[in-house]
Amino acid sequence: MGASDAEHRFDDWNIHTTAYKGVGEHGIEADVIIPKDIKPGSHPLIVRFHGGGLITGTSLYAEWFAPYILSFAAAQTAIIVSPNYRLLPEAKGSDILDDVSDLWVWVQQCLPSFIASRSAVPITVDFEHVLVSGESAGGHLAILSALMLLEGFINAVLAQYPMTERRSGIPAAKKTGMLLGMPVPDEDFVDKHVAGIQPGVVVSSAAPPARLDLMFAMSVYGKSHEYLGDDPRFYPMEAIEKATHFPSMWLLHGRDDEILPVESSVAFVEKVREMFPNNNVKLTVEDGNHGFDGEKSVEKDSWLKEGVEWIVKEWLKD
Repeated sequence: MGASDAEHRFDDWNIHTTAYKGVGEHGIEADVIIPKDIKPGSHPLIVRFHGGGLITGTSLYAEWFAPYILSFAAAQTAIIVSPNYRLLPEAKGSDILDDVSDLWVWVQQCLPSFIASRSAVPITVDFEHVLVSGESAGGHLAILSALMLLEGFINAVLAQYPMTERRSGIPAAKKTGMLLGMPVPDEDFVDKHVAGIQPGVVVSSAAPPARLDLMFAMSVYGKSHEYLGDDPRFYPMEAIEKATHFPSMWLLHGRDDEILPVESSVAFVEKVREMFPNNNVKLTVEDGNHGFDGEKSVEKDSWLKEGVEWIVKEWLKD
């Protein structure tokens, strides 16, 4: 994914930023992304969570915002909400769950009036057609959103190589000292970072490469779990055990993923199908590493074209 491409990723969109909640004096922001050529009327909604291992990342980091998602959103003149959320290790898993929950309250209660106050044309949110998406950690939060909300509110989930179960580290990277072609810091890198955290500090946004080294170290040495906690609500493979509903889902994963093994996604899809045999669930496994879909296009990749057509149909069906 070229830097020049990323620089122009949002050229056809108007972006409006607001804080959807506050933690002390720190506002946690969401970006509301609206097509510049939008026409008056009601428009479907996409809520997209960014990735970054719950440790780095930010809502508008273009390198991780897959172009094909913006393309199909534009084709449907959809409104996109891309939120930030508190990050580990300054936050805990329970804080992130709170942020996801509060984000959805804001979407339902405040988004319509926020859009009305910002848009030059009269538009409304079509809450009958809601898609939640995310890559990596964002896919994890997209799945948790589907489990968290009332049945029928979310029509479909697009989960790109999500974390679905507890992780104890990445043994191969621990052995080689390399991950995604980049060096992994020593284990004490995490301890030094944690020791330097000021009491009460809130981190809810970090544009890579900021904190990538921290994300690598926490992931490889299994440190993330210490801050996520043991609440089964945070782990999709466990949370779904108590689920009474689940929407349509397209889950895609790279066969050669170094960070999150594809077997975890296969197992999660099997679990969803076992619990909800009447649900529409699509699993796509293709060659590639973590983030493999970033440079793919529906024009060149038939599997992506098929998947996009499938998820759009599930999202917009009555």
